Amino acid sequence: MVVENNKKDRAKREQAHEKVSIRVKEAADAIRELIRSVSIGVEERIAIQDQIDSISKETESMLDRIDSIAKKNQRKLLIAYRNFLEHNLDAVDQRLKELE
Repeated sequence: MVVENNKKDRAKREQAHEKVSIRVKEAADAIRELIRSVSIGVEERIAIQDQIDSISKETESMLDRIDSIAKKNQRKLLIAYRNFLEHNLDAVDQRLKELE
């Protein structure tokens, strides 16, 4: 019974990981497409695309790392990570307001 529950838990985690991975890749693809449509220099475009690739990989890596930690601590870490990302979004929102 315990082994069966562990297998179910592992399968659920793998499904959740796959969904997150797909979302991260879709978001990265969308911004890459936008970058291709913006008229900027080739070097700038490559640098921005490389940075997006790096951020995408780091996001997946961070979520994988948190997923590997004891379940009782995952919630705290995920909340802290979400707060970190929200602060970054706030900085982006501020830059957008400055451009208005």
